[in-house]
Amino acid sequence: RVIEPELVVTSATRVIEEAFELNNPSTATSDFKEQVKRVLWQAYLRKSMLGCSITADPKITEARLSNGLVKGHAYSITRVADVTTNSGSITLIRCL
Repeated sequence: RVIEPELVVTSATRVIEEAFELNNPSTATSDFKEQVKRVLWQAYLRKSMLGCSITADPKITEARLSNGLVKGHAYSITRVADVTTNSGSITLIRCL
């Protein structure tokens, strides 16, 4: 049986979980993206526990991406930063 990482954390710490699915086309609006960014920054500034993961294909285990991240693994978000480039502003997160 596979136990979802977020269930372990919420059960052990009795915290409130708020999850956002970023790759869902029906929620990929600019309003949704701004809401996620706002919640992310508020939680980061309050020193809340933040985490993320990449949905894995159940048929493929340990699928490593070109950036070094592994699908299905849980990562802690340790830093949030807004960066301005020639093409606009982007929010970056550091994951461990």
